[in-house]
Amino acid sequence: MTAARILAGIDLGGTNLKAGLIDESGSIILRRNDATNLANGPEALVREMGSVIQQLLAEMDLSRENLHAIGVGSPGPLSPSQGQIIHAGNLPGWKDVKLVELMRRDFHLPVWLENDANAATYGEYWVGAARGAKDVT
Repeated sequence: MTAARILAGIDLGGTNLKAGLIDESGSIILRRNDATNLANGPEALVREMGSVIQQLLAEMDLSRENLHAIGVGSPGPLSPSQGQIIHAGNLPGWKDVKLVELMRRDFHLPVWLENDANAATYGEYWVGAARGAKDVT
C-alpha cells in the first residue's frame, strides 16, 4: 500500500491501549485494541506504544517514512503544552511523565498529547457526529 501521509493515534487508558492508523482525511486504515500493561512502568509502556505503531505499519506494508505524526489521548491531569502527564489516577506510577519527549526519542516525529476526552471531541468535530457543528460542548 502506498500512502501520502499516515497519522497514528493512541488512546492510552488504564485498562485498554487502543491504537490506529488514519489517513489525512481522517479515515481509519487499521486499528488495534490491547490490554494496557502498566506493570513495568511508564517508559516500558511508551516503548510498547511505539511497538504497536510499528506493528500496525508493518501490517499495512508501510514504513516509518509513511508516518508523519502521532497523537496520544491520555487521562489527566496533564499538560499538553509541556507534553507531560502530571498525574493520571488510573495509570499507577504515571506522575510527571514526559510522554511526548519519550515518544519523540524513538520516532523523531511530531507527537501531540491531549486529554482523552478532548481528543475524542476533536475527532468527532473533524470526522464524526459533530462535523460541521458550531458548538460541540
